[in-house]
Amino acid sequence: MHQNLETREQPYARLLARVRKHKFALPPIAPTTSRRLLILTSTDASVKELLTILQCDGALASRVLSVANSAIFNSMAPIASIRQAALRLGQATLRDLILQAVVESQFKCYVDDRLLDSCKLHAVAVAHLAKETCKLNGADPSRAFMCGLLHDIGTPVLVHALAKGGFDGPLPEAAHSAIHSAHTIAGEQVADLWNLPDVVADTIRLHHCVHGAIDTPRIPPEIAIVGAADRLAYHLDLGSRNLGSALFDDPTWEQVGLSIEDVQSLIAFSKRIPSAF
Repeated sequence: MHQNLETREQPYARLLARVRKHKFALPPIAPTTSRRLLILTSTDASVKELLTILQCDGALASRVLSVANSAIFNSMAPIASIRQAALRLGQATLRDLILQAVVESQFKCYVDDRLLDSCKLHAVAVAHLAKETCKLNGADPSRAFMCGLLHDIGTPVLVHALAKGGFDGPLPEAAHSAIHSAHTIAGEQVADLWNLPDVVADTIRLHHCVHGAIDTPRIPPEIAIVGAADRLAYHLDLGSRNLGSALFDDPTWEQVGLSIEDVQSLIAFSKRIPSAF
């Protein structure tokens, strides 16, 4: 029995060892996607550049129009123009919406597994919660959504690597443990391959260090916020992990300047995330 268990865990242990030694083959990224990410992760992406992306992608343009005409703006007249949609949404929201769609498309490139669905749900939830947290504690929200969306990007890449190795379908607990142990290292390699901003790579590396370590100088406030959003999402079952502790007893909220009322507001906001974008 013990030998059989070791045999089942060997592929995941080998994957973890390769990632830690930086001998891990990352899946390629399409040149078009790479160019889009370069624009979308820039702090000064112009409306003109965003509209150019939409003009080349009918499905993405339809998604933007759908959001602009959604219940969020139910008091406004229907629109049919991408330019009108851009005006209604605003530059920052338009960029975040396109970035979310582009990153989600990368999840779709990998195997169809419940872990990936959970990971995508978690990434989107953390992105929205991080941006909303900035509104509550007065932090700069300009990069919160981007960092939240990409903080666990190493996970789908590792699932893809296991699929390429011949594994598909629901992954056993041994695989989940290996992925959790290695996803930040793999994520940093993805950030380098995709030419993502340094703050994204730092968020990938440090977001799990936030709990109990937010006051240390090496963790910037914007990364602490993503770390707090990550924990809140797990507390709310928006992800594949269970923290096993009481939500309101978590010291993370006080460490990022959130009151109990703020946390309650974020919980209410989380119920609107699936329909927000």
